[in-house]
Amino acid sequence: MKSNKNINYLMAISVLMIAVSNIYKVTHMVFSNLYLTNFIKFGEELGTTIFFFTCGYAIYKSLSKKENNYIDYLKKQLKKLAPHYYISLIICLLFTSATIYIGKDYFLNLISHFFFFHNLFYTCHSSINSILWIIGIVFQFYLLAPILKKTVDKFPILSYIFSLFISLGLKWLLYFVILPQNNLDTSYYFIYGRQLFTTLDIFILGMLISKYEHKNKLNNCWNIFLSTLILMGIVFIIFVGSNSFDFWSAQIYSMSKKGLFYFYILDILVALFVFFINKINFKSKRVSNVLSFLAEHSYALLIWHLLILNNLVNNSSLVSNIIKSSNWVGYLFLIVMLIIISYIIDVVINQINFTKVYNLIKEDWAKIKKIPVYVSILLIFILSVSYIPKIYKNVENGEKYIHHCQGACKIANNVKDKMKCLKDSCKYIYLDTEDTGYLYYNHLRYYLYPFTTKYFNTYVYINYVTDEIFMDFIKKQETDYIIVRNNEKLITYGYDLDLENGKIFTINYEAKDISNLLEEVK
Repeated sequence: MKSNKNINYLMAISVLMIAVSNIYKVTHMVFSNLYLTNFIKFGEELGTTIFFFTCGYAIYKSLSKKENNYIDYLKKQLKKLAPHYYISLIICLLFTSATIYIGKDYFLNLISHFFFFHNLFYTCHSSINSILWIIGIVFQFYLLAPILKKTVDKFPILSYIFSLFISLGLKWLLYFVILPQNNLDTSYYFIYGRQLFTTLDIFILGMLISKYEHKNKLNNCWNIFLSTLILMGIVFIIFVGSNSFDFWSAQIYSMSKKGLFYFYILDILVALFVFFINKINFKSKRVSNVLSFLAEHSYALLIWHLLILNNLVNNSSLVSNIIKSSNWVGYLFLIVMLIIISYIIDVVINQINFTKVYNLIKEDWAKIKKIPVYVSILLIFILSVSYIPKIYKNVENGEKYIHHCQGACKIANNVKDKMKCLKDSCKYIYLDTEDTGYLYYNHLRYYLYPFTTKYFNTYVYINYVTDEIFMDFIKKQETDYIIVRNNEKLITYGYDLDLENGKIFTINYEAKDISNLLEEVK
């Protein structure tokens, strides 16, 4: 039981890392220490890796128990996961700017989210609630878990080598062949580099550690020492990778040859870390109690934290003032709020007897006569042919019809009439810092359809490169316009940016410095 508890603790810590990294993306609170800031940026990537790893460990352990069969395990996982997942989807669709996805044009978004395969499609991956792509991958892993377990049991070493070949091979094919040849933007790299088969080696490593954990015969002190040593190695790898290059995100992630190497080393270190920490006996009851609490509610925190975070930051003046007062206080306050609110949601949802609700609905439905059914169908039909098309029209016209419509539609309204191209569809780059860029990007693509976007600042991090690299990068882009809401590099050089409505620019290819690199479109 101790080993399972430690794995649960590690899963909780991985979710915390993801949440802290997303706090940075939404608030853009930057520490003066560049190493700390870069570590926080990479937290989502490392946290996701550990989360997938612990999922592989946990499902192997569960399927190895004779009293557990696969169907029972799947039901247990869905019972823990599905209520939060579906309720969060409903709230996003009804009460946030994700309302745009209720309509025939976005049917794939709805159906793919309902059946947990939204992560496979570019337009669906981060559309409704951008953190749910992780849940899609985990669910798909659950479906393949029995086959993977049998493979690991019969061919443990070969199964890992094969999974490594599949994961690295697909990443290589994506990053260095398919995506560059098709001139696809960097968001494609993020999406398709993080699918089940490109992360298969991580899940298999988790299963292997679960299979061979009994081989660890070391005492508690040695396990603590080796775990600490390997953890220092993980931190060192991230620091070296994230501070040795101008485009650190492209190097530490798998989007380069060096990035693939870093990730392979990182996966091995995480596996060794889990192997040793798994046998540690935590003697501090306070630490164990805190970690147990977080582990018990980790799925709720994972699914709800980004929705809660966006609402707190964008709709509360109190939260905004706290964030402005101090970065340390801001991070601490937000993470505590995310944990508390996620806990409350988890408690409330767990009190609902979904089996009883289903039976009541089933009984009531059986009592309904034919005439009310026909009337209901008629009303739905009338609603569909009269009311819903008006919503489509308002969205297409960029009107502020959608409830809680945030900055993406304001930016679209401000720039779309200024985008004039010889071709049917303009190409544009959207530049923003991570505070609202992460939130607006997916919605902006729909508001500006059929205009197409190439790059998004969250993935290229051009704020932090040298002036020469910045100019060279901009001039090399085959784009008609650059839409900017916020960019530290441009603000430094005197550009008057509009943080609410954004501004649109063209590139001056004859420019000698950044101050005259872009020309505003009036």
